[in-house]
Amino acid sequence: MRGIVLHVVLFLAYLVLFRASYIFQTSDLRSTPWNPETGIAVVAGALLGWASLPAIFLASLVSKTLNPTILSFGWEIVAAAVNAMVFAGSAAALRRFLPSINTATTANVILFICYAFVATLASAVARLFIAALALDIYPVYLINYTFTLSVGNVVGILTIVPVFFVSRPVADWMKYFSGFRAMHWLTTLIILLTSVIVFGLEDTDKFKFFYLVFLPVMAFAIKDGLMGAAYAILLSDTAMIAILLWRVSEPSTATELQVLMISLSATGLLMGATISERRRISTQLEESHVRLRDTQAALLQASRISLASEMAAALAHEINQPLSSIRSFVRTARRKLDKGKVNYAELKSDIDSAVKEVDVAANLIRETRKFLERGDVRKDRINLRQLLLTCSDLIAPELGYSKIAWELHMPERLPTVIGNAMQIQQVVLNLVRNAREAILDGRSKMRKIELSVSLESRPGHVEIAVSDSGPGIPSEVKAMLFKPLKSSKVNGLGLGLSLSNTIVTSHGGSIWYDEASSTVTRFAFTLPLSASKESER
Repeated sequence: MRGIVLHVVLFLAYLVLFRASYIFQTSDLRSTPWNPETGIAVVAGALLGWASLPAIFLASLVSKTLNPTILSFGWEIVAAAVNAMVFAGSAAALRRFLPSINTATTANVILFICYAFVATLASAVARLFIAALALDIYPVYLINYTFTLSVGNVVGILTIVPVFFVSRPVADWMKYFSGFRAMHWLTTLIILLTSVIVFGLEDTDKFKFFYLVFLPVMAFAIKDGLMGAAYAILLSDTAMIAILLWRVSEPSTATELQVLMISLSATGLLMGATISERRRISTQLEESHVRLRDTQAALLQASRISLASEMAAALAHEINQPLSSIRSFVRTARRKLDKGKVNYAELKSDIDSAVKEVDVAANLIRETRKFLERGDVRKDRINLRQLLLTCSDLIAPELGYSKIAWELHMPERLPTVIGNAMQIQQVVLNLVRNAREAILDGRSKMRKIELSVSLESRPGHVEIAVSDSGPGIPSEVKAMLFKPLKSSKVNGLGLGLSLSNTIVTSHGGSIWYDEASSTVTRFAFTLPLSASKESER
């Protein structure tokens, strides 16, 4: 049912627009400066495919027979068939390639404009030979007619078809108009007033000020992209044709009018497509950044969990120590209570010692849990000294469990840095754990890892370096150190250094392997200092 209704609507629209375009014919051959019914034929082919051919054929034939014509009925049948095949048929064949306002690019709008010229030229040539055969006139005498008809068809296609460049023409246009604001209505009024000034006044005859029509059309294209351009072009072209019909303009103005209308339509469509494409690309880029940020956050979380799981044995060992001490202090206090003679000073000392060990265990669990939290990616001013001390508390149990000496060298006072504490903490722990694994895998006799902080290597930045006594980095591995999914470890995923590089770079710093150091394996990275660093040293 919907298909039948659409056929009928397009059929009637063709008849109405054909009649509306029948103004100031340029010759006895009945050519007109614009042919909006041609746009309806292309729309029918694009929407209905090959099924649109009968409706467009009948509409073309009825239009010609109901209006004055120079061809016999038989030749009009041939002309109607050619017209339906060239416009509706070509659109049916290319319906998948015709652009949509929601996805149109500047390139495929250019292709659409080229299609309009090619299709209309083919139609005009066919009409030329039909007229030559039917009227027994040499084709050379019909060149002007062919040119006018062809350009008129281009104007009709560029004006009408873009209105249907939407997935749901009625719903989408209703939504568009419902979003009109005062500026939209003002610009619409300007288009109408400009059309009256340019085409309706004697003093501005010959389209001297046609360029004024471009301004509001460009305003719609800039504000609303291709959809705004399509609306403004249809409005301006319809207004100028209506005014010229009212004024009963001379045929001599037809060619100039056609060139101006094509210029306006092509310029508006190209600008609108460019604006829409840029906005769409900007939106897609923003969405991809959000997805990338979410993916990176998930990878960082997975990396933190991996680090925590590998630290589990050392963590359990470290927690066991304060628990054992707590048990010992509590048992001692119990024995003293059982004896009946209580030395309150000694009892209080035992309880205080037990509470202190509880605080040690709780602090260790709290720092580990805080490290595992996903958190956000907001960057704040960070107390770098406190952050590195926390890192030391987290990693020291694991290094002690592996019998690796751990040294932390940094100034008593450090300036603040700008960044995300969890992410910077993860970079430090990644580097220290890599150093630990290198020492264990290399079976080094000397087992030592050192973290040092320098404020002198690069102005405005702090340098944090992790050095170890491991076997060093093989030459074949150096080139792929910071590449994702590249690892020299048998079971490594190749994410640690890659994620560390991403984090440091996003903080405005840099990370590198220090090949100048020959006695130890040294990785270093920099972070920018906050603006008030001098006051905090």
